Amino acid sequence: MNRNLCKLLCNKCKFNGLVMKRHLNANSFDFGFLAVHQKIANSGVVNQTKDNLILFHEWSGMSWSLEIALMTAAIRTLITFPLSISQHNILAKYEALKPEISHFAHQLKKEVDSAQYLLNWTPLKARLMHTYRMKQEVKRLIIRDNCHPMKASIVVWFQIPIWIIVSHSIRQMSFVNAMSDPKAQLVYSQLSSEGILWFQDLTQTDPYFVLPFLTAIVNLTIVQMHSNERLKRMQTATKMHTIITNLGRVIITNLGRGLSVALIPIGLYMPTSVCLYWFTSSTMGLIQTIILHNNAFKQWLGTTRPDTTRVEPSVGKTQSN
Repeated sequence: MNRNLCKLLCNKCKFNGLVMKRHLNANSFDFGFLAVHQKIANSGVVNQTKDNLILFHEWSGMSWSLEIALMTAAIRTLITFPLSISQHNILAKYEALKPEISHFAHQLKKEVDSAQYLLNWTPLKARLMHTYRMKQEVKRLIIRDNCHPMKASIVVWFQIPIWIIVSHSIRQMSFVNAMSDPKAQLVYSQLSSEGILWFQDLTQTDPYFVLPFLTAIVNLTIVQMHSNERLKRMQTATKMHTIITNLGRVIITNLGRGLSVALIPIGLYMPTSVCLYWFTSSTMGLIQTIILHNNAFKQWLGTTRPDTTRVEPSVGKTQSN
């Protein structure tokens, strides 16, 4: 009986320890997230961005709602759009390599099959040789045309930090307390009365929750447009034996949809000034996506798929060992 009682107490202690450990881990996660958030909000680049926005507001004399919209459009036009064009060119060059890669793969398969028969290669060795030579040739072509797909991610590395910095800068201006300096209180009072339409007070949340839902709809439209574009490339790439798969498209699309929907509950607690920035940024992104996917704009950039297949590689001699 004593043994059973001790066992029961030990199990109870282990269970309580597990619960306590999980509770501490949850608190640690919350503390870590808040610490990162506070570190970003109090960083020098966020404070400098906030000061620049205030200086521009004093110089221009325009309302805060108009300044936020114009500032967002300027960032999207002068920074993000040129990077998106560069990304589009890189991906177009990479797509243009696929006929060449397909021709090389066809010729290489013939040579590997011959080598397997003449040199008595095992199926495993033939497959390894084919994979090795294909990787070499694809690498050579990518270096030749300077179109590595990873270079296309430069838009993300610029867009996300800018989005985070500007969001924190606007959010900081939309909150004030009794200990705030007179300049911060003046900016707060201006934001409280320089809204438009149904959100006259930019320091408060959207009273009708319109902006968060509109932002999500615009973002979902952008995600779907990119998904359709990837689907077109995937259908063409399937015939040319490329590595683009439907699984990757589904993962990227669902991830984008999830992030778009996740912004809705966050936007419900954000001041309207931040939601206005998000909505304007997403709207400009949608306009730029429509432009980049327009056939006339693609022809103007010279990124349309050529009608003739460019074939120049020599397969080379297959190694005999």
